[in-house]
Amino acid sequence: MKRRHPFPTNRNETDDAMPDFRSTFPRALTAAIAPILACFGASAQAEDYSQTSIQLAYTTRDKNDYIMGTGASGGDRTTLRFEHFGTYSLGDNYVMFDAYNGQKLGEGNSNQQNFFVWNSHMSLGKLTGKELSWGPIKDVLGMLRLEDGSYGNYRAGSLGASVYWKLPFGEQSLLETSILARQKDYSVGPSQVRETRPLYRVYFYVPFQVAGISASFSGPVYLSPAGGGARDFYMEPEVFVSFGPKDVYSIGVRIEYHRVTGTLALNSAGERSRTTTNLALRWNM
Repeated sequence: MKRRHPFPTNRNETDDAMPDFRSTFPRALTAAIAPILACFGASAQAEDYSQTSIQLAYTTRDKNDYIMGTGASGGDRTTLRFEHFGTYSLGDNYVMFDAYNGQKLGEGNSNQQNFFVWNSHMSLGKLTGKELSWGPIKDVLGMLRLEDGSYGNYRAGSLGASVYWKLPFGEQSLLETSILARQKDYSVGPSQVRETRPLYRVYFYVPFQVAGISASFSGPVYLSPAGGGARDFYMEPEVFVSFGPKDVYSIGVRIEYHRVTGTLALNSAGERSRTTTNLALRWNM
C-alpha cells in the first residue's frame, strides 16, 4: 500500500544526537524480528504458492506531496512496480518495490524516488497447532512490516497483529485488519527524526467476473497519528481486468488518495488532500 505508504508525517520533531537508523537498527526491534527473518529466509525457498507481477502505471495529475515524496511538480509521473506474494507452511510474505519518475518529486530536486515494503505474516494457529478460526475470523497472525524509501532517507519497522476475515465473495476473497507499532526514522534537513506511533492497516481483495472476464478489486488502507494531534490517512484502491492466455496480462485503474488533518499540509500550497488516478498495465508472471 502503496503502498504501503505511510511516510514522514511530522516536519517539526528533530533529534540531532540520534544515531543513523540506516546503520543502527533499534536493538529491541532487531531482537524481536530476528526469528521472523530467519523463518522468512527458509520460507522463501519452500513456498507452496507464489505470484509475481510487474506493473507500469502512468498519471498526468500527480500533485506535489512532500510527506510521501511521490507528487510531481510537472504533474506527470510514471511508476514501475514489482510485486511478489508467496505462502509457506506457517504464513505468507509480500514484497513490493516502486520506482517513481517525474519532475521534482515531493517538491524536491530529484526526478526519481523509490519505495520498498515487505509484509510478513506468521499464522499463530499453525505455529501453536491450535485452531483459531471462529465465525467470520479466518486466522490470527503475527505481522512484521519493513519499509525503506529514498525520499527523506525514510526507514520504518513495524510489529503487531493481523486478523484475516472471511468474505462472502468466494474462497479467494480476503479482508485483513492490522494493528501495528511502527518506528519511523527520516531526515529533516541535516537532522534525523525518530518516532514510534501506531499504524492501523486494512487490506482487501475481491475477485469477480464480468461477462466471463476475470477481474479484481483490491487495495490497502492506512491510518496513522501524526505530530500535533494530526491524522495521516492513505488508501490505494485498484480495479484490474485480466486478458491474454491464462490471464497473464491485466489493465486497470489505481487511485491514490492521501489526506492529513490538523496543522499538517501535503505541500507548500497548503493543500491537505490529493487524489491521483493512474492507468496501469500489469504482467502476471
